Amino acid sequence: MEKEILTLLKQMNEKLDKQFEQIDVRFGRIEEKLDRVEQRLDGVEERLDRVETRLDQHERLLESLIKMTAQNTEDITALRTETNERFDKLELSYYKMTADINLLFQETQTNKRDIALLKNQ
Repeated sequence: MEKEILTLLKQMNEKLDKQFEQIDVRFGRIEEKLDRVEQRLDGVEERLDRVETRLDQHERLLESLIKMTAQNTEDITALRTETNERFDKLELSYYKMTADINLLFQETQTNKRDIALLKNQ
């Protein structure tokens, strides 16, 4: 009976050893799969780093474009103001010149009449 028990124990031990070997093989496969997944994740992280770098570059470019646009708007506003002021001065000068020409014309007409009257006397 002891032999039978020992035989049964040996058989159980062998079965357990086989099952442990199968479990070890499965764990080995799982570790290989995890290693491949880890490698893929490393590749994804590298790509994400490159994308993040590109996004940072684009963000800096966008900021500089915004600053340039704002500066251009300020410059355009300043130029428009200066142009309006110059035009106003030019328009005022034109009106003064027109008034002076009209006055000279009137004086010339008056002088012509006076000369004609003097000649007739």
